[in-house]
Amino acid sequence: MSSTGLCCTAGTQDFLDVNVHLVNAFLLIIETSVDRFYMVPAQVVYAVLFALAFVISSWLLYVDNGITMPYGFMDPDVPAAYGWYIGISIGIVIVYFMAVGLTQLKERCYKSSRDPTGTSII
Repeated sequence: MSSTGLCCTAGTQDFLDVNVHLVNAFLLIIETSVDRFYMVPAQVVYAVLFALAFVISSWLLYVDNGITMPYGFMDPDVPAAYGWYIGISIGIVIVYFMAVGLTQLKERCYKSSRDPTGTSII
């Protein structure tokens, strides 16, 4: 695979990476819309910490064992990688709050299906 500086890989692997993530996002939207799980805005810290742990563990494996990075744009030898880190971190926060909004919307929609005592009738 060749480095382009922006995305670092080209061809079939990018196509598969994008599609796997799109299918996963679609399934998460479906799951969030049908379950009774409620996302708390303050817990965005856990999403950011998980991403940070993933990056740090990837760096450690890359430095210690010479293992390639999971995604080409994460390669610290490419100067654009740090811009990707910042952009993806911002994206994680945005997507988390979109999910919070989806759970709040779901809660408002399901309130009409509750009886006067507050218990669910579904």
